[in-house]
Amino acid sequence: MKKFIIIGSGDHAKVIASELLQRKKLLGFIDKNKSKISSEFKKYYLGDLSFFYSNKSSNYQVIIGIGRGDLRKKIVDEIRKKKIQLNWGIFVSDKTFIMPDVKISEGSVILKGCIISNRCKIGKHCHLNTGTILDHDNIFNDFASTGPGVITGGNVQVGLESFVGIGSIIKNNIKINSQTVIGSGSVVVKNTKKGSIYFGNPAKFKRLKRDNENYLK
Repeated sequence: MKKFIIIGSGDHAKVIASELLQRKKLLGFIDKNKSKISSEFKKYYLGDLSFFYSNKSSNYQVIIGIGRGDLRKKIVDEIRKKKIQLNWGIFVSDKTFIMPDVKISEGSVILKGCIISNRCKIGKHCHLNTGTILDHDNIFNDFASTGPGVITGGNVQVGLESFVGIGSIIKNNIKINSQTVIGSGSVVVKNTKKGSIYFGNPAKFKRLKRDNENYLK
């Protein structure tokens, strides 16, 4: 079984790494700054992206351990620009329930406690955080993410780079447009606009999202 390399070494990456260590499937971390890695993980530091130029083996798979979808996209774009060839993996916790007809694309991460129902499609480099529950026929576009405890109804679409915050609920047949942030604990009962921030019960438009805004701080 191929081991995983995680790009990034922050708190989100550590959550993924902890389970990989239990399964003896962590090879190491890639990060520009070694000092960011906590002491218990320093022995797994592999270097920055240049590591992949001299280590082109196919005996590992790569995921990005960063919570923000827009930052994951920037990393993927940088890797393409540098013409680095990677074997993108898919990490699915052992502690999930996923129906056999669910499609999960490269680079995506499904953490423990997630339940994914029939005919859902999870795009590239999506992250579904702990305890996320997706009903039937959901579509998560590339780089979309959830916080812990998100629940969706059936036929929900979550757009490119969008984020659904902790404990939020999305009604069936709702479309979360691209680059949208849903604040923690919100209840979404209407479609959203692109590049906007919504929160509340029911969720309401609050403002446009700023470029490179750190909505996870």
